[in-house]
Amino acid sequence: MLIDCILERQARNARFWAEFRAEAATVPATPEQLADRIEWSRREHAFVATHREVFDRALT
Repeated sequence: MLIDCILERQARNARFWAEFRAEAATVPATPEQLADRIEWSRREHAFVATHREVFDRALT
C-alpha cells in the first residue's frame, strides 16, 4: 500500500511539471529545468517500480 502511494506521487510529480511546461505563461523554471524535473520523477518512479519487492520486504 505505501509503495502504491509512493508510485502514484512520483507519477503525479511528472504530470505536474509537464503541465507547467505546457503553460508557458506560468512557468517557474526554464524548459531545460522542467525537462530535468520530469525526467527525475520518471527515473524515481522506474526505480521504485523495479525494486518494489525490496521495499515491500523492508517495510513488512
